[in-house]
Amino acid sequence: MPIFRVHLETPDGVHSDDTGLDAESVGALRAECLASIPDIVRDRLRSGLEPMACAFLICDEAGDEVLRIPFSEAVHSRAGGPA
Repeated sequence: MPIFRVHLETPDGVHSDDTGLDAESVGALRAECLASIPDIVRDRLRSGLEPMACAFLICDEAGDEVLRIPFSEAVHSRAGGPA
């Protein structure tokens, strides 16, 4: 199984994933990321931080970005808007 790194991009900078995750595909990892966004949004709001300026950056084993998932995408997905 390929290993991907999922970094969290915030207005303060990028929080690096030093461990990586095994995933069957980028699509499966995208679904996991989308599912985790609401909890992170709640935590950031409680802390007085802007959540919609955040994104997940999924990188392959070589460190190349293969997908960027803006948090706003999760909000649109849950509301029935564009995914």
